[in-house]
Amino acid sequence: MQSECAQQSGQISTIELELKSPAGIVLFPEPERVTKEIFCSAQAEVEGENFCIALPCSVISIFDEFVYGMVKKLREKFINFPTGKELKRVVIGFQEVWGFPQRDGAVDGTHISILAPENNLKDYYNRKNFHSIHAQLIVDHEYIIRSILVEWSGSVHDARVFGNSAIYNKIRNGEIFTRSFEQNLEGQEIRVFLVGDSTYPLTEHVMKPYRNMNLTQDQQQFNYRLSRTRVVVECAIGRLKGNFQILRKQERSH
Repeated sequence: MQSECAQQSGQISTIELELKSPAGIVLFPEPERVTKEIFCSAQAEVEGENFCIALPCSVISIFDEFVYGMVKKLREKFINFPTGKELKRVVIGFQEVWGFPQRDGAVDGTHISILAPENNLKDYYNRKNFHSIHAQLIVDHEYIIRSILVEWSGSVHDARVFGNSAIYNKIRNGEIFTRSFEQNLEGQEIRVFLVGDSTYPLTEHVMKPYRNMNLTQDQQQFNYRLSRTRVVVECAIGRLKGNFQILRKQERSH
């Protein structure tokens, strides 16, 4: 006895879907609607026999378009870099919670495991010996992701990804960390800045630890405090991969 899907093999079921996000935001211009074609091609489903459903490329294309539209519409609502009053709140939060003044966030990179691509294989092979794409995150004092960039292959260095990012260009051009947020600390006007590990360059916008070579007691204390504040981005990455296990490193095969 064949399954209902198998009985309908080759037939097309047309369902009109108005593409909206769970929040009710229309992802495609009104009154645009899409037609979802569902093809059921199956073998007989009889007590454990193999059963399969084949979806045509049109369905996959619609799904990709839907996901892209959802990300495009909702990204700025949930992931936004602090400016104005919100920037001031984050800076104060870092000082109160972590005891580090003029900080707006911590930046770090991580790797998302992927199947070995057919082209440019070496570009995706990272220093941890697996194929990946690079993900850069900037996180605030409450472990909230404020910026995320996923577009570089795994072999690219963290510093290069950051140096070529749109968020860094905005910071460098004074579009975000304006002089109105400067604070006088021991006679020096200090701008708001990000903190990163030793792989990042030291600039007026990015603070990094001293190299561990003949450090004074004050320098060791500075590194300790910076490391404590930078842990927010490491924890955020850990939580992200903990909630979405597919982002963890794993053996993948075609």
